[in-house]
Amino acid sequence: MLDRTLLGRLLRFSIAIPLIAFAPLIIGSSSDADGTTAWHSVPSPNVAYSFLAGVSCSSVIFCMSVGKHTSSADAPSENLAEIWHGTSWSLSNPLNVGSGESNNLAGVSCPSTTRCVVVGSVENSEDTKLTPLVESWSNGAWSLASLVVPLSGASLEGVTCVGPRWCIAVGYQSTPNPAIADKTIIYTWNGAAWHLTPSGNSEETATYLSAVSCASTRACTAVGYSSSDPQLNYPSTSFALRWNGSSWSQLAIPRFGNYATVSSSISCANIHFCVVDGNAAKSESTIQPMEALLTGSRWHVRSQSDSQLGVSGVSVATLDGVDCMTSERCVGVGYSEPTGPAIIQSVTAASSTWVPSEGGAYSSLTGVWCSGNNVCMAVGYVDNPANVDTTGSQALAEES
Repeated sequence: MLDRTLLGRLLRFSIAIPLIAFAPLIIGSSSDADGTTAWHSVPSPNVAYSFLAGVSCSSVIFCMSVGKHTSSADAPSENLAEIWHGTSWSLSNPLNVGSGESNNLAGVSCPSTTRCVVVGSVENSEDTKLTPLVESWSNGAWSLASLVVPLSGASLEGVTCVGPRWCIAVGYQSTPNPAIADKTIIYTWNGAAWHLTPSGNSEETATYLSAVSCASTRACTAVGYSSSDPQLNYPSTSFALRWNGSSWSQLAIPRFGNYATVSSSISCANIHFCVVDGNAAKSESTIQPMEALLTGSRWHVRSQSDSQLGVSGVSVATLDGVDCMTSERCVGVGYSEPTGPAIIQSVTAASSTWVPSEGGAYSSLTGVWCSGNNVCMAVGYVDNPANVDTTGSQALAEES
């Protein structure tokens, strides 16, 4: 997840506690969904001041979730990884780079029960320069990947693997000079090494990639946002790139009225159908969830108000994660403000059905994975300013 989203919100360490929800899920039409969806929490290992950003599963008995944690609110962050073994979660030990540097894992993809790839960044404590980070987990052992790094620095935000020998990681090249626009960055794994892949950046436009999804090695879509202002002031526009097996090309996402838009996540059920989740904003204090459905080469963009969410008094709400089992069964997750709760959405090509969180205030869901037999895993965190000393998971149960 990008730290510099449309809200400009930072990952909130001082009050973040890991939150993992396990859900046997039946998704039908809006009317069928009532009474058939149940979300239940599963206890997870807790490390103080921690944040889970994403999850990937290769089966219902193996998942990995990643993020970051720190020993105190102002200490450098360390990489965080947890593994689901079918009945419980346990902590793993991803590698950290540097001494006193802040490490952050933002994305994960597990093509099998014995291999996962995680991506993120390392922030230099002196000049805040970002260095992209790729690690592999293989049969319980962690290893760092060798990358060609741009001189300006970079951060990786999302990754997807199609089998053990082909992966794509996306993010952005950063620069400490506010007058110079940041650019997209893409790495491709060919089974032996990671290579930088040209992505067609414009010199005048700041562009960021936050997620990528592939239906095959010849059909991938990456999403994020762009702005003509290098400092990323309003307005921003959802941005997409499409991979055809040999090169990347820009794919315009229609604007949602006069709103500024950000795309945070994407899931492609097949080469003909993808769902993009994010938000649409009138201002920093009025933000609604947004989803864009890509069918073939045609987009359909829609947004929801707080009344449609089933949550009253919401000034800010956004979708941070999505996963599609088929073109008729997708699940999106996110959060609402000022006090929560987390939000869950079932998506079809025709409509969206919202399941408001029953987990209480200050909960956020950042990533989700769903299997073909209607089982989903969602991860996130609880961010309660009145509960900064809590070390146990806050329970989250979702029942429509």
